[in-house]
Amino acid sequence: MTGHTELSQHRREQVLDEQRHVTEKITDLVRYIGFGVAAICYSIFTSDSAFSKELLNDYKNHLLISAMLAVLTVLFDYLQFLFGYISVRKALRNTTDDYKYLSDNLFYKGRFIFYYTKQITVLSAVLLLLYTLMGNLNG
Repeated sequence: MTGHTELSQHRREQVLDEQRHVTEKITDLVRYIGFGVAAICYSIFTSDSAFSKELLNDYKNHLLISAMLAVLTVLFDYLQFLFGYISVRKALRNTTDDYKYLSDNLFYKGRFIFYYTKQITVLSAVLLLLYTLMGNLNG
């Protein structure tokens, strides 16, 4: 029976390693995309090209909202890590409960909220930017 338990534990560790890897990749991609959308919007706002001027004339608010969503994405990415850091510090001080995370704590919950929220904001920023660019190309 111990062999089965060890095998299950090994599989669990493999799944957890994969989860860590995927989570790190998602976080990296969200951050890069957020910075990218902000850079694209900034470039359009500061460009003197006819394309940019036309885009700003027709879709200035769309671009502004997309840029703000991208900046929020980067902010939420930072807050996720800040809340994670604070929840780790709290767990390290939780000596009476074997250093377990305080799952009812605002910082512990906040890191998950910001993880999912930054994905929503970056997806919204990208979709709005694509809508804006496609609308200008079709118009």
